[in-house]
Amino acid sequence: MSNVINISGKEYSRRPEIEAEARAWIITLDGSPATDELAEFQAWLQSNPQHRQIFDQTVATWNAMDRLSEVYFNRFENQPRAGSTRRSILPLRNYTVGAILAGLFLFAGVITLFLYPNIDNGVTQADGISMAYSTAIGEIKTVSLPDGSKLLLNSNTKIDISFNEAARLVHLGEGEAYFDVSHAIDKPFIVYAGKYVVKATGTAFSVEILGGELDVLVTEGRVEVATLQSPATGNEQPDSSRIADADSLVPLMQGQRIILNEHTDMLESIQRVAPESIKKNLAWRDGMLMFDNDPLDFVIAEINRYTKVKIMITDSTIRDMRFGGYFRIGDVPVILATMEENYGLKVDRIADNLVYLSLKQDID
Repeated sequence: MSNVINISGKEYSRRPEIEAEARAWIITLDGSPATDELAEFQAWLQSNPQHRQIFDQTVATWNAMDRLSEVYFNRFENQPRAGSTRRSILPLRNYTVGAILAGLFLFAGVITLFLYPNIDNGVTQADGISMAYSTAIGEIKTVSLPDGSKLLLNSNTKIDISFNEAARLVHLGEGEAYFDVSHAIDKPFIVYAGKYVVKATGTAFSVEILGGELDVLVTEGRVEVATLQSPATGNEQPDSSRIADADSLVPLMQGQRIILNEHTDMLESIQRVAPESIKKNLAWRDGMLMFDNDPLDFVIAEINRYTKVKIMITDSTIRDMRFGGYFRIGDVPVILATMEENYGLKVDRIADNLVYLSLKQDID
């Protein structure tokens, strides 16, 4: 039985048709609609959640065009339009042919601003929306996406996003991100990092790529993890046709985690994670670091992710020492003070950005 699966999600999208229907309803409602037309409109609006959403967005765009028309009449023809009271629907009957044509030419550009108001560092492309985000060392950033999804980027993370009619595509170049995905069954949310890919339609999960190792933790819903035929590298943009060649599909449910590298088997790598462990692993979302009887070697590696101060263990005998605590990210002085006072460790500050850790020697 083949494990090859197409996860590109290239299914037919009705959005262009719904947008056309919304524009037609605006024109109808701007006139003197009959009672049966109003009833038909209400039925259309309630038949699909996308209808109301797209209708509201289209109205906003038409109203923006109305404001442009006001400028045209008042500044260039020096004659305010009759009936200047604002309306919630564009008053098409008062438009000149020239104003309508100007509005139509402007529509394609203006609509993007209203359909996708939360884009930051984004570039509009012919096939959709492209965005890129990054965080510095120690920085945590929240990003709201055009579809209603939210991302939380951990320290030192780089991510590229591309939305098109077939899928919502993400390339996690490095670092870690938490995804709270808005549900859209016809437009999957696909994250790929290195040689791995994660697919969801509406769920919440974290993905980390570090040194070629993938770590996926699902906090809500279900995702599917697969292996790419060849890894994504550099600044490569997400490509749904390339992702279609992924294989080794593995479902991951709420409360499950998978850590993968070139030496692990996917099915054998699935772990059940307790709620307290999920809280610990994702404490960074609240700007905190949580340790609970963890090896000092692991603790120092985690701390170093969030600060430019390099902490090095110079005494191999303390690498397996167990450490616990709850600290604010980047609060290195407090962490080091705790190690000195409560764990018998010696902290040598070699330079402003370099610290050595060793076992404190008893002096008789």
